[in-house]
Amino acid sequence: MFSKIQTRPPVLNEQEQVQAEIFKQVFIPRALIEIEDPLDHQSAVDTDDVFFYKSVTGINADLTASTNIPYGLTEQEMHEIFGKPLNEEEDDIIEEDDGDRNVDDASSTPPHHHHQHDPNDTSFKHDRKEWKQFVKQQNRERRQNKTPKKVKKQILKHTTRKP
Repeated sequence: MFSKIQTRPPVLNEQEQVQAEIFKQVFIPRALIEIEDPLDHQSAVDTDDVFFYKSVTGINADLTASTNIPYGLTEQEMHEIFGKPLNEEEDDIIEEDDGDRNVDDASSTPPHHHHQHDPNDTSFKHDRKEWKQFVKQQNRERRQNKTPKKVKKQILKHTTRKP
């Protein structure tokens, strides 16, 4: 090992310098907040809230092996995408679930998030006017609490004075 160190060139070539800098930027944390806690990582893996981890790794929910169905897809969606046959009993269960889900989706989406609107639809115009009034009211309140620029400059000038 000592001989390897002695035979190593003292100066890195340009490509090795670039690779060293990339390694430093990617793997060496600059602040304490960048250091990941392994316990937090493990608890994130154990929760069902982490869709990203399970979908990227492709593991089962119990972390034992890989899964054949991508995480987050239902059997019905799997059938539509890959064309795999389903049992008739599963079809009935999925149809019941789809009916419930469609009702929830329709009631949970606000009307102002739709992309295409009827130009003669007065409810859309009414919602838009309400939202505009709400934003204006918020801006009025923000201006009431705003510190004037002259006062800010004076405070900055007094705090940066050298004794």
